[in-house]
Amino acid sequence: MNITADDAEKFHTTDGNPYWNESAWFSFQVPERELNGWVYYWHRPNMGASFGGLCLWDRTSENAMDCVYFDWDLHPCSAAKVMHDFSWESGLTSQCIEPLNQYRFTYDNNYCKAQLDWKAFMPPHASTFSKKSYGDFGNGHYDQGGYIKGTIQLPFETIEIDCLSLRDRSWGPRQASSNPRVNYSWAVASEKSSFCLGAMGTHPNDNDPVIGTTERICFGHVMKDGIISDVFDGERRVVERGADGRPLKLTLQCKDELGREFNATGTCVAWLRFPGLTFIAYWWGMVKWEFDGHVAYGEEQEGWAMQDYRRFRRGTALATK
Repeated sequence: MNITADDAEKFHTTDGNPYWNESAWFSFQVPERELNGWVYYWHRPNMGASFGGLCLWDRTSENAMDCVYFDWDLHPCSAAKVMHDFSWESGLTSQCIEPLNQYRFTYDNNYCKAQLDWKAFMPPHASTFSKKSYGDFGNGHYDQGGYIKGTIQLPFETIEIDCLSLRDRSWGPRQASSNPRVNYSWAVASEKSSFCLGAMGTHPNDNDPVIGTTERICFGHVMKDGIISDVFDGERRVVERGADGRPLKLTLQCKDELGREFNATGTCVAWLRFPGLTFIAYWWGMVKWEFDGHVAYGEEQEGWAMQDYRRFRRGTALATK
């Protein structure tokens, strides 16, 4: 799939589904203090609604109500005529400086001010979801590595942002479905070494033991020595979980289309219980990854069907009484 400026900046033609979702996410980190964050937003043109905001978290708290900063709110979609150019009353303004290459975000609300500039170092790399590969989670998707710089001013500190970053862009229906657990793992060590891999559980939701399972890597890519190659098969394993199911340590193992072996081990250092998708229990983790001779911070995002997570969690709690 060739990503064009229209794919990046315009809303796509839909079939009228009110849950058609156009989303964009830009990551940032402060590795020395193990702080993670993002600017993230969705537009649902058929519903007339947009969602999104700014978030930062570290190991001191994992909840929206008391993490370093969290703003995720509902807005009129009419504020955004195209994907990346809008200004919300909540204080977030997004601007496309150069399609597929450079974006700027400003924020001023609730005792927080920010300015962040994102610039690509690689072309966008496309993956296409399907029921065979990643379930009912969208029609189109791409990832892109870059740099993000700026400042975030909070009541008690000013945080300098200057780091490698990954962003993504997705479109398609996003609503409750029968998907097994899904996962999205990534890290960027340099302009020539990175990975971004998506995995899915192999057990039905109502018969998922969670502990000791192996998930199937079903889309993504790895970059070695500046050469990117797709991955369509491999294994993800969470080798240690918390009592509440959160991933603590995990491994990735796959081979790309060029036949290159890829192995990564990750240790989660901070978590966010992301409440933005009400039908998904979402562990959004900052991870210290080791791969291809590098140590680099990235993420591990694991989504469970909400009621299946509830079943797992309540069952675990009752079993320990």
